[in-house]
Amino acid sequence: HEWNDLVRSDVKLIFPNPNTSGNARDTYLAAWGAADKADGGDKAKTEQFMTQFLKNVEVFDTGGRGATTTFAERGLGDVLISFESEVNNIRKQYEAQGFEVVIPKTNILAEFPVAWVDKNVQANGTEKA
Repeated sequence: HEWNDLVRSDVKLIFPNPNTSGNARDTYLAAWGAADKADGGDKAKTEQFMTQFLKNVEVFDTGGRGATTTFAERGLGDVLISFESEVNNIRKQYEAQGFEVVIPKTNILAEFPVAWVDKNVQANGTEKA
């Protein structure tokens, strides 16, 4: 499965709203980048792809956890788009549902910032972790 499968008329997507979620902004950029690469940089074709991609979104939740709940617990959508780093948590939490994990060939790297607060680290004794 690849990004082009997500613009088929029979496929409904679940992912957070790009206006409220960093997860969703990265999803949007990954889809745009994949379409742009597949279309050889043809902006009109990429925009057409993105229009259909967004039309296929059944629910725009405010965040990633809400999107997971909508997909896994409410049973909406055919595809949940999330970070690869979330896959193991989702599979463990909803193991009985046997979700298939697909990582497309064309993707983006989304790095998560980490803050080290000396006072908190010292209070929790987590410096060596």
